[in-house]
Amino acid sequence: MKEREEQIKNIEELIKALPDEMQKAICWLIQNIEIADQLSRGERMADEQIEQFTQRALDRKDYVMLALVKYKQSKNQMEAENKEQEN
Repeated sequence: MKEREEQIKNIEELIKALPDEMQKAICWLIQNIEIADQLSRGERMADEQIEQFTQRALDRKDYVMLALVKYKQSKNQMEAENKEQEN
């Protein structure tokens, strides 16, 4: 349990170090995780697509979009790791 508490503390510190708009986007993602899950369903996004959407979000300073893209990227990675473990 102590390890989990340390992980949470580390995440909190990382979030606090972000600019306010990015912190708000992360809060939005947490509060709307069901929407994020629905939006991130479906096929795996190619790395090139992730990079394009990431750059577009950064250019627009659309940090909610950035959070959603990074969430999808993370889900892609977890699904790939789970498939590797199954084999």
